Amino acid sequence: MAFELTNYRNLIPLLTVGLIGLIVTALMVGRFDLSFNDLLAILNNWVNGRQSTEHAVAEQIFFMIRLPRTLLAVSVGVGLSVAGVLFQSLFRNPLISPDILGVSSGCTLGAAVVLLLSISMPGILQA
Repeated sequence: MAFELTNYRNLIPLLTVGLIGLIVTALMVGRFDLSFNDLLAILNNWVNGRQSTEHAVAEQIFFMIRLPRTLLAVSVGVGLSVAGVLFQSLFRNPLISPDILGVSSGCTLGAAVVLLLSISMPGILQA
C-alpha cells in the first residue's frame, strides 16, 4: 500500500515527527551550538539528577534559554492553530480569518487605546 498524503491518518504521524525534529533542531541551534550528543548528555544528567562540570554552561543555556523559548513557541503555535480551527468550526466556513470577522480591527483598537491612555501591564491584566 502506497503512502498517500490525502489520507489524514497518514498525515498526522508525519507532522508529529516533523514537529519533534523541529523542536530538537531548535534546542541545538543557536549562538552556542549544542551537538546531539551534548543534548543527550544534558537530558541524561537531568533525568538521573546529576550535575556535570563539563556541560555546566551548556546546561544553563539549555534550561534557562532554549527550552523555555522552544516550549513557548510550540505553545503559541498550538494556541493559534486551535483558535483558527475554532473560528472555522464556529462559523462553518473553512475560509474564515480574523480579518473577515473584524477581530484584527478590534485588537488594533484595543492596542491604540492602551497606547493613548498609557495603561501599564497590571492595568491591562486587571481589566
